[in-house]
Amino acid sequence: IGKTYSVDTPDIVDALESFDSVSQRFNIQQTKRCRIINDAYNANPDSTKAAIDTFSKIAVPGRRLFVFGDMFELGELSHACHEEIGQIISSAAIDLLFAYGPLTQKTHDTVQKVGKTESRHFHQKSDLIAALIDEIRPDDTLLVKGSRGNKLEEIIEGITQ
Repeated sequence: IGKTYSVDTPDIVDALESFDSVSQRFNIQQTKRCRIINDAYNANPDSTKAAIDTFSKIAVPGRRLFVFGDMFELGELSHACHEEIGQIISSAAIDLLFAYGPLTQKTHDTVQKVGKTESRHFHQKSDLIAALIDEIRPDDTLLVKGSRGNKLEEIIEGITQ
């Protein structure tokens, strides 16, 4: 875009280096523990499918781990949507699912039934954080996605402290 508007290359580079994307929208953060992709601003079936698709296509040095929190406000479609996400995870390049919340029980069950991707389900953030701390390796990449009400940023804070 910069070239289209005759912006000099050094100015484009400076702008990109200082760019700060919208908080919790596919923000990539390298930590001592692993690389984290924070996409926890919100989640619906379409945005979750897009995040999984993108996550499966990007180059990562190690495993792909996915923390998936409940998708809220789906009404009577909730169980079907969470099950569909389980099917998508099972066919994606994801090594390990950490499902969080009562609605993701359906996602976890679907992933386990297919049997291609390892899956664990959690009701307590503290248990999930402890499991992540035990499981994560330095070359892993962790995608965090779920509806805003899950407050998944607390999980990121818990594993980066």
